[in-house]
Amino acid sequence: MKIDFNKLNQQQKSNLESALKAYNDKRLISSPSPSVLYIELTQNCFGRCVFCHGKNWVNDPKYDMSDKVFDTLLRDYIPFAVLIDLRGWGESLSLPNFDEYINKVTKFGPKIRLTTTLGCGSIKALQSLIDNDVFVSVSFDYADKAMYQSMRRGLSYDTVIKNMEFLTNEMRKKGTLQDNIRLGIAPLQKANLDHVEKIIRIAEHYGIREIVLSQLVASRMDYRLLKYNKRKTIAVLQKAVKLSREAGIRLQLARSPFEELYIKDKTFDRCCHPWLYVFVDYKGNVLFCDHMLGTRFIKYSIGCVTERKEDVWNGQRAQAQRLRHIQKDIKTLPSKCITCYKEGRYADHEHEIDKQFEKWLVTENDIEKKLS
Repeated sequence: MKIDFNKLNQQQKSNLESALKAYNDKRLISSPSPSVLYIELTQNCFGRCVFCHGKNWVNDPKYDMSDKVFDTLLRDYIPFAVLIDLRGWGESLSLPNFDEYINKVTKFGPKIRLTTTLGCGSIKALQSLIDNDVFVSVSFDYADKAMYQSMRRGLSYDTVIKNMEFLTNEMRKKGTLQDNIRLGIAPLQKANLDHVEKIIRIAEHYGIREIVLSQLVASRMDYRLLKYNKRKTIAVLQKAVKLSREAGIRLQLARSPFEELYIKDKTFDRCCHPWLYVFVDYKGNVLFCDHMLGTRFIKYSIGCVTERKEDVWNGQRAQAQRLRHIQKDIKTLPSKCITCYKEGRYADHEHEIDKQFEKWLVTENDIEKKLS
């Protein structure tokens, strides 16, 4: 993914500069507005993936973001952002008017990103991704149709492939294929280790040049975790490094699955998210990290977008979270933060926002070096 800073206006650039300075100076007050927005347009999803917990609805409008909340974001938050990801706990492409959201956001010039299964979406919605140079991260974790549909119940493998073909063909015509799509083998777990090689081959076939590996998030005792199959995981990753190089694919690791892949100097030393990011759920609740999806993290909310932005983004709760990160107050940090610091969270796209965060990026070279 590439952020075109030439497309940003002075307000966006100044806001980002202010946020980065506040982060580097360890200030409790950040920029006037967050520079990175994750917007949960809906919690509706046609999928019933076996690893996704607590979701028992398909298409209920009450789980869609209201016009009031979105219009508030358009007025107060979106004009300042350099990167906007239109996803949350649901599948944004399930919205019949998804393209309208894209068209409203793109007017402000930020880089737009979407994480999706590609298991649904009209041609109009898919075309809006092409027309507006949206970066698409496709969660694609099984190369076999029967296995895919047994794990991602409710989704059609054929639909995913058809939509992937459409996007890659149109991006190729426009010349944006290399920078605007990736596959995310997410979640990577014991059951799909044998699919990694096949997924690399699929990416090569469609001209996709980036793959990110992200382990399943589960209880420490969950047998599906890679730490219970270390030998095979290491063998698979060693081969994946070789295959990705041969295919010209960038291989990226999102987090450490076990100690043998814990790269201390690549792990977040102090997370930048509380100074730059917010995740806004479909109700308008504001959290400071995109990893806090789902109702169990609401207790860490720093406010609601319908409140005064100054009282949310730089209010007491936001300042308290920044202070905890400065002090590395492990006892009071959210569990997600503790996992990132102690078990190894690596860069996703932070390095695209500012070069200083490249130190957190783990690629095939780092994986190979760690496993050699």
